[in-house]
Amino acid sequence: MWRALLLAAVERLVKTLLVGQSLHNTMVQQSLPSPLHLAAGAGWLALRYVAAAHRHLYALQEGVTAQVADLRRRQVLALASEAQAKDRLDERCALLRTVGERTSDVTSRWAIDVVPGVISLVVGVAWLLQLVRFPRNWACAVFLVISDVCYYLLCQRQAVREDSMDRQHQQAVAHIYSTAQQAIQNHETVLLFDRQHCEMQRLDESCSRMMVCHARWARCWNLQGSLRHWVAHLQTGTMLWLCHGYLEHAAELVVVLFYAGEVERGLGELRNYQRLRRMRNVAEDALCRTETPPPTSTLRCSVTLDGSVRLERVTVHLGGREVLRSLSLAIPPGQRVALLGKNGAGKTSLLRILQRYRLAGVGAVFIPPTHTVMACTQEPQLFANASVPYNAAYGCHAGRTVEADCTTWKAFGPHVERAAEMLEVTSLGGAEAAALSGGERQRVGLVRILAAALERPSEVKLLLLDEHDSALDCHGKMLARKVISHIHQRTGCTILTITHARSGDHDRALVLDNGAITEDGEWSAVARRFFGGAAAGRNATD
Repeated sequence: MWRALLLAAVERLVKTLLVGQSLHNTMVQQSLPSPLHLAAGAGWLALRYVAAAHRHLYALQEGVTAQVADLRRRQVLALASEAQAKDRLDERCALLRTVGERTSDVTSRWAIDVVPGVISLVVGVAWLLQLVRFPRNWACAVFLVISDVCYYLLCQRQAVREDSMDRQHQQAVAHIYSTAQQAIQNHETVLLFDRQHCEMQRLDESCSRMMVCHARWARCWNLQGSLRHWVAHLQTGTMLWLCHGYLEHAAELVVVLFYAGEVERGLGELRNYQRLRRMRNVAEDALCRTETPPPTSTLRCSVTLDGSVRLERVTVHLGGREVLRSLSLAIPPGQRVALLGKNGAGKTSLLRILQRYRLAGVGAVFIPPTHTVMACTQEPQLFANASVPYNAAYGCHAGRTVEADCTTWKAFGPHVERAAEMLEVTSLGGAEAAALSGGERQRVGLVRILAAALERPSEVKLLLLDEHDSALDCHGKMLARKVISHIHQRTGCTILTITHARSGDHDRALVLDNGAITEDGEWSAVARRFFGGAAAGRNATD
């Protein structure tokens, strides 16, 4: 940043001192400069424009650096959070981009506006005090500053109104891109139900709201611009009147107007920097309005080292609904427990608590440390811009230095390679993660937990499965069942599985209904009653 500031100072000093001095000499002496002076002047001008060009380059580079630093800071905070709200995610991403761009503008303007503005203001006032005789010289300087300050104060109320309109405009723009992105992401559903016209109508309505917000903001901004031009003409006319009869040479009036313009330019550049800071704060405020604050929770969370799980009178509220009601539960180390229940019974909420998601509730939870808990859900979280082997090896320590686009299983270590072979996904090494089917995504998710368990079996204490095989075919379900059994034999971990299958390798079954445990017992007996008398056991088919 210091290079951009230094070049900014050089550029503005050359303009205000040397150009102003040359103009003064030309007007007062009323003679053309010599060729030598012309050559020197051309050299100084070349230096000024070279400094200005490089100042912009360094300033913009520093702006981008500040934008990246701001993004990294927000990413660290987001990843450190125990849970992230998924609502309005597209809108927040669009606003985050706006905040980043305006952060870049504010940072770069230190060299583009602030330093040049201060130099123009100081040098311009100094020359006015020198050119105009006392006391009109001080009157000129004070008038320019006071008139600009009065303009700023008069526009304060208008600026608040402009900020409010700008915030509404930014939110409207973010909503447009969010609406368009959702339609593209769900385009199969749109085509299936022939809703293209409906989606375009939604987009047109969003665009209409944005255009109304933009028109209001533009009228407000244009009013301030017109007032600024009127103030500039008023300043020029007043300066002509104040200088009349108080100059050594009448020709110096041109020089006075030049430096008066520099004072106005300096004040305007400082005003512009303040405006950009205000716009950045407006975008930040719009972003904060889309973020859902984490719920207040009085759940007491303690650590168990043997892999056991215990909940004591846990009550959880989610979306204004009580999803768990005074639930108490104890699972000894190494036990395989199946969670049964209808949709909305509270099964997933229970697993989210065991994953340390911050949910609003009361009670006490005793679970193993975070690094000893593994989970696999019915929709595994895969990185679309990374290779399938990279996604599968995401839970392993080995291979973390490998590039995300590497498509070779062997590069990520023997444990990942073996896990891929056990789940028969080695042929997916060159496929794009975003192009995988639902069943293939679940297989990759299972490879991820299996590879981590093979790499460090002594660390795995708790395995949470949320309908991890719901999209698999019969052969895939068989492989998943073998993999889970292998993990249990290798690690001796406690397993908690949400399932709707009639069969499974479970020791115990819990039935949840409306957030409470209504039945707890041996797997085959509970499953037989829950599934209406159908055969349920470890060797039964689905």
